[in-house]
Amino acid sequence: MNAPNPLFSKVAATRHAYFMGDLHGRYDFLEEALAHVDFDPSQGDILVSVGDLIDRGPDSIRCLELLNEPWFYAVKGNHEQMALDCLADFDDKTARAFWMGNGGSWYFGLDQSERLYANQLFAELVDPLPLALEITLPEGQRIGVVHAELPVLDWSQIGDLISDPVNQEHVLWSRKRLGSWQRRMHEPRIAENRPKRVEGIHALVSGHTPVKSYECWGNCLYIDGGVARSNPLTLLSSDEVLQLVGANIDLSYGNRLKAWEREFLSQ
Repeated sequence: MNAPNPLFSKVAATRHAYFMGDLHGRYDFLEEALAHVDFDPSQGDILVSVGDLIDRGPDSIRCLELLNEPWFYAVKGNHEQMALDCLADFDDKTARAFWMGNGGSWYFGLDQSERLYANQLFAELVDPLPLALEITLPEGQRIGVVHAELPVLDWSQIGDLISDPVNQEHVLWSRKRLGSWQRRMHEPRIAENRPKRVEGIHALVSGHTPVKSYECWGNCLYIDGGVARSNPLTLLSSDEVLQLVGANIDLSYGNRLKAWEREFLSQ
């Protein structure tokens, strides 16, 4: 029997699954978003993160503590990886400067006891995070989750691909495919310009690249709503995810704000 791949995990949802964009230390934005949905972990609901729980916002520790919750699942983001790279060799000035320059300065402002606690969270909860998740819904639909992008448009290969360090970098950092699709947004709606779908999965949910609420291309849904720029956190139910990718059969994309998000931005 094949050994489990620690970089790729599968989760069976028993009720509702909610998918949240990059949080970046804004636990208050998560509280605001959850107040507008029927999220009830006591009834089996789960919350799934596309990564980047930390940096830039004021409450990275509290966001990391979400990983203690049995109803919370996340993939590793590039900001978590920057932190782990720095902590693995704290004398590496390049890694330290890279993390600090990308929002990691909060860690260096911690006192000794706080830093020890943060180190424990990184070692015990962040380092073991997978790079890819597959969420199976009660009705059988499957939703894939990675932080940035897949190196190929075939989910069935993810278990093997994710073991390659080059592909790991792609999953954490790439913006190539989304950028290409965005550049072709106003081109003629012909077959060769239509975004390709990821085979072997009903939907693929990612973050990493800030968009306005969400963008949907093929069956790829990007949900980093830009909380680092004080935009509301994007939070979508599995039903909304499937509706969006099911409706997106042509070259189109979503930039729709929910009513409460518009109210949030107007404050």
